[in-house]
Amino acid sequence: MTFSRRKFFAIAGTTAVGTLMVSPMEGLLARQTFGSRHGRGYGSLVPDSNGLLDLPRGFQYRVISRTGTLMSDGTPEPSNHDGMAAFPGPKNTTILVRNHELSINSSTRAQVPNPYDPICRGGTTTLIVGRDRQLIKEFTSLGGTIRNCAGGLTPWGGKFY
Repeated sequence: MTFSRRKFFAIAGTTAVGTLMVSPMEGLLARQTFGSRHGRGYGSLVPDSNGLLDLPRGFQYRVISRTGTLMSDGTPEPSNHDGMAAFPGPKNTTILVRNHELSINSSTRAQVPNPYDPICRGGTTTLIVGRDRQLIKEFTSLGGTIRNCAGGLTPWGGKFY
């Protein structure tokens, strides 16, 4: 299977602040696509001492949140992180709206006071990230849904966060 660089990054979900979220399958595709085979790509992947994400030499990642940890609003971070959209925020911050595609049988939920549908467990979390890529604030912004895509960016370029 072959992907262009553009297609890979579209699949992987890069954001304006350099965060890269990949599933294990996407990681394998990245290794295939951008590995050092045939003298092309970014070079061999360097094993990550934390065991999270192997990257080519010179690349880096930063974990800004984890499932189950308490967010700024006091609710636990939902699981099943999906795509997200990035928006310019005030004072050179970046606003990330991240999806959590959770079924009604999921063990976690996006907790909000007034969910759209109380039976549904999915939603979105909003993260405010500083210029230094440090998390400033994180909270649940939508709850009571199942399938959220694109982090709130509308097809016509509008913003919803």
